[in-house]
Amino acid sequence: MPINKFFLAKPIEWLKRFNQKWIWEYILFPFLTSRLVLILVAWFGHYFTANPGYGRYIQKGYFISPFFQIDMWSHWDGEWYLSIVKNGFVPSASISTIYSNLAFFPLFPDIVRLLTLPFSIKASSNSVYLATGILVSVVFFLLAAYLLYKLVMELLGDEGIAQRTILLLIAFPSAFFFSAFYPESLFLFLIVAFFTAAWHKKWFWASLLCGLAGVTRPQGLLLAIPLLWFYMESRQWKIRAIKWDMFFFLLVPLFVGIHFFYLHSITGDWLAYFHAENSWGRFSANTNGNLIQQFSAVYKYASRVDFVIFLVFVAAAVYSLFKLPSKGFGVASLSLLALPILSGSWASQSRYLLINFPVFIILAWASRKREVFMLLLVFFIAIQVMYFYGWTSYYFIA
Repeated sequence: MPINKFFLAKPIEWLKRFNQKWIWEYILFPFLTSRLVLILVAWFGHYFTANPGYGRYIQKGYFISPFFQIDMWSHWDGEWYLSIVKNGFVPSASISTIYSNLAFFPLFPDIVRLLTLPFSIKASSNSVYLATGILVSVVFFLLAAYLLYKLVMELLGDEGIAQRTILLLIAFPSAFFFSAFYPESLFLFLIVAFFTAAWHKKWFWASLLCGLAGVTRPQGLLLAIPLLWFYMESRQWKIRAIKWDMFFFLLVPLFVGIHFFYLHSITGDWLAYFHAENSWGRFSANTNGNLIQQFSAVYKYASRVDFVIFLVFVAAAVYSLFKLPSKGFGVASLSLLALPILSGSWASQSRYLLINFPVFIILAWASRKREVFMLLLVFFIAIQVMYFYGWTSYYFIA
């Protein structure tokens, strides 16, 4: 084959693969429609009173970027991820008591920094970085949705369940983070890609993706549990059947080990990440007390809705142990639910639930009746609209 045709073959193959009707009907159209609705929510939200506790943003007229279409997706932790893009990791005077960006993981901001290198001369404006990060989120979500649809079809062979899984994911109350300057889309993509690789017994790729997920969000390290489960399951749980390919699992701690080594080099503290999390109320000496306090105040604000949804997710995660083809999916689902709670803080729970895709598969299976599915879909959409209005009005949602 001539060299020019060789390099054209793969892109043409990928274009043909994505040129399918279901991608438009089940992914692109619902996603784009939901983004339009959220833009309208943010636009009309300006006619109502914003959170008076953050008057400095109200007076300034924006949170980070003066461009409304960018700023509406870039609140709260987006400011910390932006600080990593611009300045790298910078420890505070006392990382255990004063907020610092050491409590965040590097892969998402590193990707944004890499993509903005060609614009480094003109990138003094925050908007350049933010717009790039928002685009990264959108692209990775669409890729994740594509992989998830294909994975559900392979696992269950039911187009209806695959379609409802994607729609429920897009409609979920905190799904606006899939367009935000946050790592949730990247994390979801890595998780779904990891499960796809593990399901096909591609242990190198599964280990690599697990390692990358571990430097995107701290929950990513928990994927080592289902990775081991899938591997032993493929070996019929026989120790003697273990082969040399298990050494690929060393890739899992490699990336986070490099990151922790870097944090040590700038702080002299091997546990700098955990100490930085203390200042945010996580992994502190009184974790259990914090957790009890968080649950006792669950009736406040959005927490009451998050708590109900969390209970539903726990039930669905347990059920996924029996419904899905491998218990590895249920093990992962329960693991992803556990870490945010064990950290001692209830904050941002709806965002942590967002990437737990096995639960969405179970919810899609449970809502086979049209009436049940429409009720669940409308409930999700209504809560997302309210959450996003609060988000754009400077209320902390997640």
